[in-house]
Amino acid sequence: GPALAGSLKVGEADRQSLSLVIYQSNFAVVKESRLAALAKGRNLLEIEGVAQTLRPDSVIVEGKGIDASSVSFNGESLSLRQLLTRNVGREATVAFSEPGGIRRERGLLLSVGEDTVWNIAGRVIALPFMGYVGSPVAYYEFDSAPEGVGGKPILRIGAECAGDCGPVGISYQADNLGWDARYTYLLDEKALFGPLSGWAVMRNGGGIAFPEAKVTLMAGDVARERAPMQADYAYGRGKMLAMEAPAPAKAEMVKKLEYHAIEMPGPITLASGETRQERFAHSPKATAKKILKIERMNYYLDRPMPEEKEIHPDITLKIENTQANGLGSPLPEGIFRVYSAKEGLAEVFLGEDRIEGVQKNGSVELRLGQAFDISASRRTISSKRIDQWTSDGEFEIALENGGEAATVEIAESFGGRFKIIESTHPFESRDADTVVFRVEVPKEGKAALRVRARLELYH
Repeated sequence: GPALAGSLKVGEADRQSLSLVIYQSNFAVVKESRLAALAKGRNLLEIEGVAQTLRPDSVIVEGKGIDASSVSFNGESLSLRQLLTRNVGREATVAFSEPGGIRRERGLLLSVGEDTVWNIAGRVIALPFMGYVGSPVAYYEFDSAPEGVGGKPILRIGAECAGDCGPVGISYQADNLGWDARYTYLLDEKALFGPLSGWAVMRNGGGIAFPEAKVTLMAGDVARERAPMQADYAYGRGKMLAMEAPAPAKAEMVKKLEYHAIEMPGPITLASGETRQERFAHSPKATAKKILKIERMNYYLDRPMPEEKEIHPDITLKIENTQANGLGSPLPEGIFRVYSAKEGLAEVFLGEDRIEGVQKNGSVELRLGQAFDISASRRTISSKRIDQWTSDGEFEIALENGGEAATVEIAESFGGRFKIIESTHPFESRDADTVVFRVEVPKEGKAALRVRARLELYH
């Protein structure tokens, strides 16, 4: 074949552009362009400043006149297991933890598994792989680090240059780079409105810094295979996705296939090991509806059930994800935290809940805890089996209120074909199995819901 033109180091100073597409499943696609003075013919590029967690089989290379034919990566991280495994058959020092202090002994490391096996002074001893409280091993000492492990990661690319080659574009997947959504809602408890913000919590566990990167956050689950073992890979020419367009002045939600992407404004620098928050959504005055809920299952009406007491309704907030409410963009899965607000500042933590992704014009429902002042009890009044599958029953839910007047939603799920024969309160169907009653409970007063129903179990 053609002669090798030479080995060319391409460092971080040669980087022209950098972008990150970060996923909620703890990985990212890194895309960058670097200047490289490629000679005509075969070249070996040594790309420095790539992620320690790079997946070698995901690398894509492109560039004017560049035809990549091989990729290799030496980014193996240095860890206790690596040190132990690479030192099997060699001598090292074991530091034993004893009441009087540390005792150090030299030994020959025989094997590494769940435990380590040593020959120390002619005795074969099994020792814990990892230290723990009360472990006899304080630490291990090794004479040197294994060759090729723990050094600066280098991505080596074998490429043919046809002449007058342009910048080298590379993209790759990197693990331990992820993001989560966190929402804060400062709620005026009486007026039930307040500022609501969505924050992207980005974590960089890739082992390097990513300076001045264009960041896109992908919402949703993306199918992805397990990472293969690191090895050398050869492949024909691949094509890199085009770099993202410049970001708008604020975070913008766009659609990618059937996923949603948040394009963050301006360049963002993620230091190695850093956790960073950036706001991607905000409503200065989002309104909410407070709902007190009791959810019950009533699969059997043919027998008396034990009386239940001290049932407290769930405190639920419902927030409409609409433009009229200052929102109106898809809200990715994440944790919603609600605080009572005083003069625009968070005063008391009221609770939190995890939400699934909420589409535009959908609604967020948050279960924050249980109402303190309202309690309920439930008892069977009558029960009767009509045949093998059908039964009639009557039950009562009594409510007591030690506070202000309130409305309690009581949802009864029957788990079969059912009919409400008689009820003290009107109801509406929520789904094929469930009806919802709304019961007004007066201030420091009582109320009761009585229901007679017929149930035919599915068979």
